[in-house]
Amino acid sequence: MLQITKQKDNRTVKAIVHKVADIPGGVTVSVADLGGSVLKGGTVIGAPGNDGLCHVVKTAQVVTAVAATDTTIKVAKGSHFKPGDFVGNGSKGGEIANIDKTDASFDVITLKAAFDGTLAVGNGIFQASAVGGTKLKVTPFAVIGESYTLDGGNQFSSAWLIAVVRESNAPVAPSAVKDALKGVHFI
Repeated sequence: MLQITKQKDNRTVKAIVHKVADIPGGVTVSVADLGGSVLKGGTVIGAPGNDGLCHVVKTAQVVTAVAATDTTIKVAKGSHFKPGDFVGNGSKGGEIANIDKTDASFDVITLKAAFDGTLAVGNGIFQASAVGGTKLKVTPFAVIGESYTLDGGNQFSSAWLIAVVRESNAPVAPSAVKDALKGVHFI
């Protein structure tokens, strides 16, 4: 059955300014565990698993300072976090109880318990493997080449192993993520 959809294209500011080495044939990114509707260029992904799918290294940028006793974190729009995910900054973390996306300027992540650490404006948080927030759940491998609107199915994409990424146009990459990407340079 032929399906025609009508949409308006917007000018897209590219996140990757120099592409050197990609994965021939591209990759397929799993969207089942994503909480957003857009996969931005410059998003960090992990290596393909046994199922052949790559998973996104979920990150978010903090927009208001967080105290050690706070149970909420205000982050920039566009993160892929979902309730049940663990978030961390490399030394502290917590489990997400709820995400309020009703504000037009930011999302509010509510944790099940206090973050137990401080976060300054502009800091990045990542999806952690456990409540302590010290280790990444997905090991960084490459970056997505272009931005895509997700339509429900897994997303085919180019993936770059060696590239230069303009940080201001890409999702935030905390230092733990940058350190794991040997061939990707952020400017």
